[in-house]
Amino acid sequence: MAVRFDADTEEYTRALSLGVVTQFAVACWVKISVDRNNISTVWCVDNGGGDYIRLATTVNGTTLQIADDLGNHTLASAGVNTWQYVGFSMNGADATAVMQAATASTPSSFAWASGSPSQNLATLEIGDGVFDTQFLNGCVAAFKLWVGVTLTQAELEAEAWQYLPQRTGGLAAWYPFLRGEATDYSGNGRTLSGGTGTTAEDGPPIRWSVGRRRIIRFTGAALGEVAATLPALTGSASGAVVVAGQQSAVLPSLTAALDATATVEGQAPAVLPALAAGLAGEVGAPGLVDARLPALTGQLDGLLTGGFLTAQLPALTGRVDGELAVHGAAPAVLPALTGSLAGEAEIPHNNLDVTAGAPYRGWTSRPLAAAWTAGTPYRGWQARQPTT
Repeated sequence: MAVRFDADTEEYTRALSLGVVTQFAVACWVKISVDRNNISTVWCVDNGGGDYIRLATTVNGTTLQIADDLGNHTLASAGVNTWQYVGFSMNGADATAVMQAATASTPSSFAWASGSPSQNLATLEIGDGVFDTQFLNGCVAAFKLWVGVTLTQAELEAEAWQYLPQRTGGLAAWYPFLRGEATDYSGNGRTLSGGTGTTAEDGPPIRWSVGRRRIIRFTGAALGEVAATLPALTGSASGAVVVAGQQSAVLPSLTAALDATATVEGQAPAVLPALAAGLAGEVGAPGLVDARLPALTGQLDGLLTGGFLTAQLPALTGRVDGELAVHGAAPAVLPALTGSLAGEAEIPHNNLDVTAGAPYRGWTSRPLAAAWTAGTPYRGWQARQPTT
């Protein structure tokens, strides 16, 4: 998925306040949806005035360039409705960039030694820039920002084919843009502002993660690898548990209360445990969930969101008072509902194959079904028109 901009004032912004730096790098995927035949800014870092560096088109509306306060550095034509990856890194006046279309077999590389030797990273803007009305009519996905480090050409090329950052050293901000949201998934808390009026569209043809990287991040704890079964939680969790890579083993049963956030940002190709207690926080799976989610025998009062759910969702024998949203694809069977649903289950932008069951005990569908909501008397599922 990707975020779509189509008007001025829709940009995302962030006050970075990182001061003057001589090394930083940016990587993202961009698609020009409409040729405005004018300068269109993909991203920009600036101090609100004449000190800036940005990725933008030239005045012809389709040729991309890295522009700073000293001059413009032309890359190549992006065309219209073609996903392009652009990675950029500067080390003083020396700069490197790579650009590759989603349909190309190899990237193009660019280098120059006449760029601005330093940059005041006061403000970040995505979808527009320091100059008014030069907005992007198109899409952005997998935006990554590094500060204080120089990425080599090989490192820039390696970042192209996955949403998850390959390099974590110096990572200052990361916005996957799997949907229109402002969350910074780097862990640095640089939440964006704005984005009002943006929508979501299909993203570039890349995976969430390439290769097998298993990283577990715990608040206040060191990073490491988890290749086996995590222990059961018999107390309460008040922090955050994040699976940023791949989790190939069985997550434990939760027999107590979880009041915090559990997030699977990479892949969870194994069985998630049954929830025998209450979940009052949030479970987010922006990446891939390749296996069966467990039966819910307790109560879910929070929010469950996902990217691609490619297997069977479990039967619900408890109660869902929150929201279940699948923002990717759900090509498998949704379960029977034997409890009650007081919230909403929504599957936007995707096809859904449904097998109808007995009245109020299974699933029923109507044409153009794109969202699920509870029926009366809250014992079954009903389809409704898309809510976009």
